[in-house]
Amino acid sequence: EAIPAAPERSANTTISAEGMAILAGYRKVNHRRSRGRFTADTDRVIEAMRAADAAIGGEVRPRLLPVVRDAVDNASVDVLWLRDVHGVVFDGLDYDRVVAAPPPPTVEVAGKRKRQKLRPSGIAEICVVNPDRRDELAMRTMHGLATAERPGPAPWRSVSLWLGGRGGRGKR
Repeated sequence: EAIPAAPERSANTTISAEGMAILAGYRKVNHRRSRGRFTADTDRVIEAMRAADAAIGGEVRPRLLPVVRDAVDNASVDVLWLRDVHGVVFDGLDYDRVVAAPPPPTVEVAGKRKRQKLRPSGIAEICVVNPDRRDELAMRTMHGLATAERPGPAPWRSVSLWLGGRGGRGKR
């Protein structure tokens, strides 16, 4: 008996590091209080950005900065378990450098020690961002949004404006 096909899902397509930097700036200015929830306008920006990314070409898949990549690789003790238990080995990984991640630093708040949240100030602290590509991507994205076809006004809106424009003329 055949297994029924899984329902179709939308593809999880990548945004370049330059696109992530632009999007983070856009959301910081326009949606600071949205707490990571995406909005309809953000979806339109992402759609325009993906088209601009494709038009520019080149490397789209984000690359971690070497220091970040090393920190992630060297704190991934699961790779030791995979190697020791299942014989799975990753090329290019220095297993001698793999150690458990140190605990985050703490700060004193109201007389109690709390873990300090370490947050990067921008995408460029995590990924390689090409500033020239970022600038071109921003301009092409804005152009795509500015020239996108928009639906015309709703018919009732046109009639309403027309009637309002008559403003009392023709009354007896």
